Amino acid sequence: LALTKFTIDITRGARQKNVKKAWEDAKIDEKWSQTAWAQRLQRQKERASLNDFQRFQIMTSRKKRSALVRKNLKQLKAQ
Repeated sequence: LALTKFTIDITRGARQKNVKKAWEDAKIDEKWSQTAWAQRLQRQKERASLNDFQRFQIMTSRKKRSALVRKNLKQLKAQ
């Protein structure tokens, strides 16, 4: 169980339609989607849905990017 900082103003024993209305009025879904926690979960979901070839493409692009970083870092250190 994990708690968040988001709250809605409802009374004890509120019915579902009242809770849903308070949820929408407080824009909890929008606030949640902006948190790092929600974004991390979304990235995990996207990564889990990749096929083998897409994972391979990501791996090769990461290798190319790191090679460029190493090359530029080496040039900066030489100066």
